[in-house]
Amino acid sequence: MEPEYYSGDYVFVKLSVELSDSNIGVFEYYGDAYIKQLLINENGAFLHSLNSKYEDIPIDANSDFRIIGRVTGKYPV
Repeated sequence: MEPEYYSGDYVFVKLSVELSDSNIGVFEYYGDAYIKQLLINENGAFLHSLNSKYEDIPIDANSDFRIIGRVTGKYPV
């Protein structure tokens, strides 16, 4: 999630299954964990990276996906 979060940073997460559009959260997607921005619009729901080299990940009712929580802060290492 560069340029906001870097590999090795500690993040503070409030455990919750309820996130709103544009919240930064921790998500499990097909067994992998991600820090991404949740985007919800007329085209569906997506996990969006602030790093432009990564494409959005579409999520729907059939995706193996769960919300772990909302990122509330970070501690850079």
